[in-house]
Amino acid sequence: MPHKISIFIPVYRESCFLEPLLTCLLNDPYENKEILVVVDEPTQRSLDVSKKFSDEVHFIFNGKRKGKANVLNEIVNESTGDIFLFLDSDVLLDVKGKGESFLEAIAKEMDNAEIVEVKKGVIKDSFISRIASYDYLGFNLTNWYFSRRMGRCLGINGAAFAVKRETFESLGGFRRVICEDLDIAT
Repeated sequence: MPHKISIFIPVYRESCFLEPLLTCLLNDPYENKEILVVVDEPTQRSLDVSKKFSDEVHFIFNGKRKGKANVLNEIVNESTGDIFLFLDSDVLLDVKGKGESFLEAIAKEMDNAEIVEVKKGVIKDSFISRIASYDYLGFNLTNWYFSRRMGRCLGINGAAFAVKRETFESLGGFRRVICEDLDIAT
């Protein structure tokens, strides 16, 4: 039986990328999936997006800001998947012309790993985004090098990564620290 993938998307107030991200995930042919979105302090735009996708996506709204680590730790308890895929709400999936579904590729990679970082690119439309792209590059190269030399993951960029449920639970979920995504991989 194929892995069931639980996809978690935390949102603070709103995201202009949430609707295209959900559309892409719902159009992915991988069937054994569930999508859970948690929104802290939702705006009208977030509520409108939730109405559009309410039949296929599970939404949770918090009237106050609880924080990314807290909401993700809470929402995993409502999931049924054996693979957790964490996606930030400002992620766009690049699936054009790949041939294989994004979620199928995640499921295959998870057959041989406990945690998988999803390759990322940055839309370089500002000075800050260009700096972020160099930060990602340096981080990823360093991580790749040390994982090959030491056989261990030093950290991950939490914008998009997958982890087996049993691994996530054995770690006790996200600790309430700054850079919770880097922390969980160490």
